[in-house]
Amino acid sequence: LASLNDQLASTAKKIKEYVSPTLLSAAQVNGVTYAIPNNRPIGEYTFMLLNKSLMKEYAQDAYVKLGMIDGLFSENLYQFLDLVALKENVVPINYTYEDCLNLLAHYWNVSSKDYSVLQEFSAFGHYYDSIEDLSRGSIILGYESLFENENFVKDYLKLNEFRFKGYIQEGDVAEGTETAVKFMTGDSTILDPSKVDDEGIICYKDADGTEYYPVVVGYPTATSADIYDNMFGVYSYSRNVSRSMEIVTYLNTNADFRNLLQYGEEGVDYEVIKDEEGNFQRIRDLGTGYQMSIWATGNTFIAYPDTTAGLPVRIWENGKKQNQDSLVYPLLGFNFKDNAAPDFVEVEELPAEGYDISIRSGLDKDLLKQNAEIAKWLNAADAAKGIYVLKSTNVGDSFTTINYYFYNNDVSGKTVVSAKVEDVMEENDKGKEVLVGMNFIVDFATAAGTSATPGYELSCVTVRALSSVADMATLKVTKGGTEVSANVKSVAGFISFDLCHTQNYDVEIYDDLSWVEVRKNLALDSWLNTNKPNSTQKASKTYSLFYKDGNTYTFAIYRNKLSKKNTLTVDVNGNANKVTVTIKVDEDPKEALEEESADYLLCYVTIKAASADVQVNCKYMFNGKIGVLDGETEDVNPNFERLGTMDTEIVKFIERLNVVLVDALDACYRDGMAAVEAGTMTVEEAFAAYKALVNDISKLMDTTVDVKKFENYNVENYPALAARVPDFFAAIGVKDKEVFIENIQSAVSSTIIKKPDVVGAGGTKYPATYESSGEEYVYFDSPYGIYYKWLKDYKYLPKEK
Repeated sequence: LASLNDQLASTAKKIKEYVSPTLLSAAQVNGVTYAIPNNRPIGEYTFMLLNKSLMKEYAQDAYVKLGMIDGLFSENLYQFLDLVALKENVVPINYTYEDCLNLLAHYWNVSSKDYSVLQEFSAFGHYYDSIEDLSRGSIILGYESLFENENFVKDYLKLNEFRFKGYIQEGDVAEGTETAVKFMTGDSTILDPSKVDDEGIICYKDADGTEYYPVVVGYPTATSADIYDNMFGVYSYSRNVSRSMEIVTYLNTNADFRNLLQYGEEGVDYEVIKDEEGNFQRIRDLGTGYQMSIWATGNTFIAYPDTTAGLPVRIWENGKKQNQDSLVYPLLGFNFKDNAAPDFVEVEELPAEGYDISIRSGLDKDLLKQNAEIAKWLNAADAAKGIYVLKSTNVGDSFTTINYYFYNNDVSGKTVVSAKVEDVMEENDKGKEVLVGMNFIVDFATAAGTSATPGYELSCVTVRALSSVADMATLKVTKGGTEVSANVKSVAGFISFDLCHTQNYDVEIYDDLSWVEVRKNLALDSWLNTNKPNSTQKASKTYSLFYKDGNTYTFAIYRNKLSKKNTLTVDVNGNANKVTVTIKVDEDPKEALEEESADYLLCYVTIKAASADVQVNCKYMFNGKIGVLDGETEDVNPNFERLGTMDTEIVKFIERLNVVLVDALDACYRDGMAAVEAGTMTVEEAFAAYKALVNDISKLMDTTVDVKKFENYNVENYPALAARVPDFFAAIGVKDKEVFIENIQSAVSSTIIKKPDVVGAGGTKYPATYESSGEEYVYFDSPYGIYYKWLKDYKYLPKEK
């Protein structure tokens, strides 16, 4: 897409007068506008509705008149809720507890698996000081430990006090029961100034005639759907971007052109019905079949409302007011997964020839039949003997990938499959030979000396080529060098059968590990230390580790003391009952190892078989031949968990910590209410226990505490939390009278802290440390140590804000 910034500043600047600034700003990518969203009403308001008659009955309506109630967490509303709770047949709050929580803060609940943000309560988030935080301009979403925020804790406890007292009821209320406070979403018509009572206050009347005072607690928010569902952009290779933008400008600013595209020709495709004063009433379709979506054809506000689709006559007037109040969803276009990924991902380059070929032969028919498309093809092929080919193609940005599945069900011995490329040359009119095509030749040859056992050969040949090369390609099939006919079937979509993940087994491969990533795994770390080169070792050596635990198999390959460039690849092949993992190492005798490269290779593979009947083995190949290992180790459980950077580790820690805290809060509420129902505890006592737990969590989550004083983390200082979750402090790396100490905080990046098992002067426990051969990394044994250092490094500590 072409950048439209220059056009919006010159010939297309009129668009800025017609399209919502909210939509235009949200459509930018790094300050550049690539497309114009179709102007439309944005989102919906969230209203808190206060029962008018009950407010008057308890003389609470004065707070509404003076604008002194701005949301559920308003002290001027609390007295009203306590009063109506004493009245029979009244539900104080008709809303879910979870929805009430969402009015209080934005919660950061991030999954460590894929960095997705879960829409669930969390101990971490951003507290909304007022509704204005959510209403206008740029919204700042901070990140804080919510339970160290006094205002959050106060509001959270008040909400849970209402919860324990039974003020909150979700769903439909019983007939004859009034609702004091409820919530709804809607457009700006709810705030229509013409809908005022005799005292001049805006009122809303619901379906049963009950009147409510509406209070805005959430403003319309532009989501991805509002902005990106329908947009107009200009192709970056357009011959005339300015001319193209004239059309986009007309769609957004010229009503006649806009209605022409939307409804067709007036008087032929449609007609406009107006009242006696000439005001628009509705569209009448004249039945020619011309029909477009009102949302997909430009600026909705300058078109006639599509009343044939049920749109209200005044929808655009109300929509303009709504858009003036709108804001952009703070996380629009943002996700942690993208930000957690490396800034630059290296794309594997093709060879100079512009293509490469890989072959996987000896595939199992029953295994591949787990793919429905392949199964259908194989079943049809078995109707007659021959060579059958299933071709699927994936066209990417820079190159094309073709998967050829070959099925030869007419074999009489062991078959060797090979592939090559042959240039097709022709002489042009000037007598010069030029390349006019390319043959991808796949050959099936019977290996000498093998028994003539009827069967089949199933292979996958993958060709990855520049698009220009792939377009020239022709497939030829040969048997022992002689061309034969083959039944070729091309399918839509790309079929890439993943041998790593089948119904019979699941394979995980880590083929480019750094030693520092596995420091956390003491058995694996010890094995690596045992096999690291000593001063007398002259050449590279390769070691393997094998461990079996039930149906889970673990293989590790470690190759040390590299001086030449070594390339490690892992291949998986097998059938329904047997899988072989082949670990291949290829050493280039001519290419020296780059100075900054690690002088070792480390590969780790786990296979989880569906049953004990699946046979699993590992094969090591060096420079294309069966390799000889310098050492093999069995019965050592490496217990692998990849150690991430400090940022990824903190996500894991916060996830674990959050689960413990939220589970403790939920259990405390359930236990308290069960005790109330059993008559062993009053509501006040149950809430007091809940409050004590919240206060303990608040103390624990206070990052202003001096971490050097380990007594602050003594489990005895958190009796409510310790009683509810006995193993909690061990889970976060803090034990009774034992905690990470100053040495952890002052650790430099070249030091790895392994485990707190060294006793220093005076009996103080210090972490054991050792150097990491220049590989920069910090490993904190205490998760809270990670948490604190992360807060400190990123200046999230309150004192450093």
